[in-house]
Amino acid sequence: MSLSDLLPATLRTRSPISRLNDEREAICREVVERVARRVAFESATRLEYTVEALLSEAAHVELARMEERGLPADKQLYWRKLAQTVSRARDEDSLEELRRVSEKYATDAIGHFSQAAYWLATGLVPAGIALALSSEARWSMLGGGGSLSGLADRVRIEGNLEHLRRLAQRGTLVFVPTHSSHMDNLLIGWAIHHAGLPAVAYGAEVSLFDNPLTAAFMRNLGAYRVDRRLEHKLYKVVLTELSQCLIERGYPGLFFAAGKRSRTNQIEQQLKLGLLGSVVGAYVRNVTTGMVRPEVFVVPVVINYTHVLEANTLIEDHLRHRGKGRSIIEQDEFHQPARVARFIQDALDKEAPISLRFCNPTDVFGNELDELGRSVGPAGQVLDTRRYLWVGGKPAIDRDRDRQYTHELGGRLVETFMRNNTVSPLHIVSFALYEHLRRKHGSWDFYALFRFARGLRISTSVLSGEVERLARLLRREADAGRIRLSPEAAALDPVSLLRGAADGWATYHKPAVAELVEGYVQVSEPQLVYFYGNRLRGYGLENELAEGTGGYGHG
Repeated sequence: MSLSDLLPATLRTRSPISRLNDEREAICREVVERVARRVAFESATRLEYTVEALLSEAAHVELARMEERGLPADKQLYWRKLAQTVSRARDEDSLEELRRVSEKYATDAIGHFSQAAYWLATGLVPAGIALALSSEARWSMLGGGGSLSGLADRVRIEGNLEHLRRLAQRGTLVFVPTHSSHMDNLLIGWAIHHAGLPAVAYGAEVSLFDNPLTAAFMRNLGAYRVDRRLEHKLYKVVLTELSQCLIERGYPGLFFAAGKRSRTNQIEQQLKLGLLGSVVGAYVRNVTTGMVRPEVFVVPVVINYTHVLEANTLIEDHLRHRGKGRSIIEQDEFHQPARVARFIQDALDKEAPISLRFCNPTDVFGNELDELGRSVGPAGQVLDTRRYLWVGGKPAIDRDRDRQYTHELGGRLVETFMRNNTVSPLHIVSFALYEHLRRKHGSWDFYALFRFARGLRISTSVLSGEVERLARLLRREADAGRIRLSPEAAALDPVSLLRGAADGWATYHKPAVAELVEGYVQVSEPQLVYFYGNRLRGYGLENELAEGTGGYGHG
């Protein structure tokens, strides 16, 4: 194999994102001007969007964050002065301050793109993962006749990739994946490259820019920083306008519409509509400005793990948050290189434990697309979506209308995520086990179940009965296209499912989540039983299981 064979597509054919470094300053200037115009428009009808309100909120959020981090007073000086003077400032001074803060946020957020870093990342990610696997995998990767494509044997990439490659020539692709782990950032980037799709500009959590495993790459792969600790309107407006500006300029995009990793492992039901609105907004502006190729295509992606690297931290954070504890994780398993290595070694040294499914793309209104990238209706008729934007006979911007379109697109994405959720034996049996415990011990509240279920034993015959009932329901759901079954779960045989779940419980997690002990299943980590079973939540299966009979026995 020659060196040219190893070069990614973006080194042979330049991706639109290769322009990012040359356009960074112009993009930031444009974002600042758009923020100023948007605030002027919104403040006419919404008091919380006045310049004074936005700056005051920003200053107080920044000060609270700095005090929490213990930063010295001199670091807080700018924001403290702003908080004290904004209410007395002249309108023109306040507007100039708004521009200054917006420029700061835009400049801090926008990324760089390096072709060399992209080449290294798309090579080192699969190589690093493969090297952590078995000795056979190491040999294959290091000269035993193999190549740096070994990761493809461990991760299933599914979907109509040829269709996506054609669409990438006709418009701008925006990938919207589910979000379970920081591993998503590595895997989705590698999968996009492996599928022959153009490199993307994407929003990534700020912690990834400080992580020793990812920092060097994140700063050079076109990612823009998203700091979820800055929970104020001005910051969100800047990020939305930045995302929209990048899409309008033809940069393929990617963001996690839920905003953060799923703490419960359930498929996302509530999406953050701010960044999603930038997709609709980009198409609207492209059409209203007469762009020759205005199309923006939305590509839902469902990332399915058997195990989740940060499962312990995520579920513990969910339980604390439900009990009014903290809700933002700053350090977790992803920040522990040894733990990541163990996850890779234990969790990926199985037969394709991860799948990335590129779902059927849609336009920004949720309509399906034909092979030429044209929007089609339920009866297969070609739609002229530019007419969706008409006001008085011509395309125009209407923010209230576009918010409704964004809401409808979000609903379509959730439906797509649910239909393409792929469940494994670990998910199926964990769900059956948790629901059995919950019904049998109905007097225990949510938290008591996790305290008292540790160490409980349930007979395998009882659990097999529960799994068999659940399998019948899943067969119906899968046949109707409402959920997907992994190859390991496709037969829905209770004995095979239980055996597969037992292997899954004992893989990666120490101690095992649960284990088979002489005809019983003994629960060690009930919160993880709940976590992994949650992948089946949202389909109403628990209600149908509760309506059945039996299943309790003498476990």
